[in-house]
Amino acid sequence: MKYILLGLGALIVGAYMIYSSNVFQSYIFPQQFYADISSGKLDPTIKNESITIPIHYKYNTRYALYLSIPTMFNQDVFKRTNGVIKYKFISKGNILEEGVTIPPSKADYLSWKDETFAAILKFDLPFPKAENDLLLELKVLTPLVALDKYSGSIRYSICPWEQYK
Repeated sequence: MKYILLGLGALIVGAYMIYSSNVFQSYIFPQQFYADISSGKLDPTIKNESITIPIHYKYNTRYALYLSIPTMFNQDVFKRTNGVIKYKFISKGNILEEGVTIPPSKADYLSWKDETFAAILKFDLPFPKAENDLLLELKVLTPLVALDKYSGSIRYSICPWEQYK
């Protein structure tokens, strides 16, 4: 009887560990797993355009900041785009990390629901040394002029990186 209970306990613990893994969650519940944790408008064609994004997440995994344009399968526009967007991760008023995003010309691309996305920044959450008030601050240093045609309709989104798809 003791071995049956131990075996059953091990089975339950194993099932819970598999259920709570990112790989399992991404395949069984993709709508929830890949849901945006933040999205909105950002116009990287305007110099000094800036935005501060509060980061609240559900899964401990790698996330990506995507820029999207309202046209499907149009990676060529991103491939012609160079520009610099500065980022800062801030918690409790302290800058935890800062740098520049990769240019869209060197990003990973994705097309979905009549939009083309470029992953310009990847980061892990939970962020080291961050409290529950994590902010991502973005500022356009050099405009992404190849995206001028889409000015006003460019969006950003933050969601788990597509590594599991």
